[in-house]
Amino acid sequence: MNKKGLIGTILLIILGIILIIGIIIGITAFQAYSLVKIVQQETPIIQSSMQQITGNYDCTKIPVAESSINRVMNEAKSACKNPIIEIVVEKINQIPIKCANLTTLESQVSSGLGQMKTYCSNQTLIV
Repeated sequence: MNKKGLIGTILLIILGIILIIGIIIGITAFQAYSLVKIVQQETPIIQSSMQQITGNYDCTKIPVAESSINRVMNEAKSACKNPIIEIVVEKINQIPIKCANLTTLESQVSSGLGQMKTYCSNQTLIV
């Protein structure tokens, strides 16, 4: 192979590597943005629903809270599959969900929602 062909091949390989790295960075940035956006959108809805449920005993808000929680958990699970996102999420204090605690958090949330549903079903039986 002549010198020009070798240089062209090396440049092509370098461009290919840069393209692959760019795609990985783009996917990671999109996942991070999506996670932060979902958490920011759904947190006020979850807080409001929980206040209505616990403060006003408004059991009709359980499906709203459950739906919002599921959206956040699904997005977090998806993002945490990316090892770069997992590292970044662990370092940023503004994100309340940590990938390492995801299973425990999901179990606690499921238990809390279950208790609320039980309470609400008991209240309907009493009324």
